[in-house]
Amino acid sequence: MLKWPPVTAMKLDRSLVQGLPMSRKNAAIVRTAIKGGGLAMRLTTVAIGIETEAQRAFLSGIGCEKGQGDLFSYPLPAGQLRPMLGAARS
Repeated sequence: MLKWPPVTAMKLDRSLVQGLPMSRKNAAIVRTAIKGGGLAMRLTTVAIGIETEAQRAFLSGIGCEKGQGDLFSYPLPAGQLRPMLGAARS
Protein backbone atom coordinates (compact mmCIF):
# COMPACT_ATOMS: atom_id res chain seq x y z
CA MET A 1 0.00 0.00 0.00
CA LEU A 2 1.33 3.43 -0.96
CA LYS A 3 1.30 5.93 1.91
CA TRP A 4 1.93 9.65 1.89
CA PRO A 5 4.72 10.82 4.22
CA PRO A 6 3.84 13.37 6.93
CA VAL A 7 4.38 16.43 4.72
CA THR A 8 2.58 19.66 5.64
CA ALA A 9 4.07 22.23 3.28
CA MET A 10 5.24 22.60 -0.29
CA LYS A 11 7.92 25.17 -1.16
CA LEU A 12 8.24 26.70 -4.60
CA ASP A 13 11.85 27.38 -5.50
CA ARG A 14 12.98 30.89 -6.35
CA SER A 15 13.93 29.69 -9.86
CA LEU A 16 10.20 29.27 -10.56
CA VAL A 17 9.20 32.52 -8.86
CA GLN A 18 11.82 34.68 -10.65
CA GLY A 19 10.05 34.85 -14.00
CA LEU A 20 6.57 35.45 -12.63
CA PRO A 21 4.16 36.65 -13.80
CA MET A 22 5.63 37.27 -17.26
CA SER A 23 7.06 33.80 -17.94
CA ARG A 24 4.23 31.66 -19.30
CA LYS A 25 6.22 28.51 -18.62
CA ASN A 26 6.93 29.38 -14.98
CA ALA A 27 3.36 30.59 -14.47
CA ALA A 28 1.95 27.32 -15.79
CA ILE A 29 4.27 25.22 -13.63
CA VAL A 30 3.57 27.23 -10.49
CA ARG A 31 -0.19 27.32 -11.10
CA THR A 32 -0.25 23.54 -11.60
CA ALA A 33 1.91 22.92 -8.53
CA ILE A 34 -0.24 25.10 -6.27
CA LYS A 35 -3.69 24.14 -7.54
CA GLY A 36 -3.03 20.54 -8.52
CA GLY A 37 -0.57 19.73 -5.78
CA GLY A 38 -0.58 21.99 -2.76
CA LEU A 39 -4.26 22.83 -2.52
CA ALA A 40 -5.43 19.39 -3.62
CA MET A 41 -3.32 17.74 -0.90
CA ARG A 42 -4.11 20.44 1.68
CA LEU A 43 -0.48 21.51 1.95
CA THR A 44 0.61 24.98 2.98
CA THR A 45 2.23 26.54 -0.08
CA VAL A 46 5.29 28.75 0.37
CA ALA A 47 6.93 30.69 -2.47
CA ILE A 48 10.62 31.49 -2.02
CA GLY A 49 12.32 34.52 -3.55
CA ILE A 50 9.44 36.98 -4.02
CA GLU A 51 10.99 40.26 -5.11
CA THR A 52 8.16 42.24 -6.73
CA GLU A 53 4.58 43.16 -5.97
CA ALA A 54 3.57 41.59 -9.30
CA GLN A 55 4.99 38.25 -8.17
CA ARG A 56 3.23 38.52 -4.79
CA ALA A 57 -0.09 39.40 -6.42
CA PHE A 58 0.14 36.55 -8.94
CA LEU A 59 1.02 33.97 -6.28
CA SER A 60 -1.66 35.19 -3.90
CA GLY A 61 -4.21 35.17 -6.71
CA ILE A 62 -3.64 31.49 -7.44
CA GLY A 63 -3.81 30.42 -3.81
CA CYS A 64 -0.21 30.54 -2.55
CA GLU A 65 -0.57 31.06 1.19
CA LYS A 66 2.89 32.21 2.25
CA GLY A 67 5.96 33.79 0.77
CA GLN A 68 9.37 35.02 1.60
CA GLY A 69 11.82 37.22 -0.20
CA ASP A 70 13.30 40.66 -0.58
CA LEU A 71 9.85 42.22 -1.14
CA PHE A 72 9.09 41.62 2.53
CA SER A 73 12.55 42.04 4.06
CA TYR A 74 16.16 41.72 3.11
CA PRO A 75 18.18 39.15 5.09
CA LEU A 76 18.78 40.47 8.60
CA PRO A 77 21.18 39.56 11.38
CA ALA A 78 19.47 37.81 14.31
CA GLY A 79 19.91 40.88 16.51
CA GLN A 80 17.78 42.99 14.17
CA LEU A 81 15.21 40.28 13.59
CA ARG A 82 14.38 39.53 17.23
CA PRO A 83 12.80 42.95 17.99
CA MET A 84 10.68 42.64 14.82
CA LEU A 85 9.41 39.21 15.87
CA GLY A 86 8.59 40.47 19.35
CA ALA A 87 6.61 43.38 17.91
CA ALA A 88 4.71 41.04 15.61
CA ARG A 89 3.45 38.98 18.57
CA SER A 90 2.04 42.02 20.40
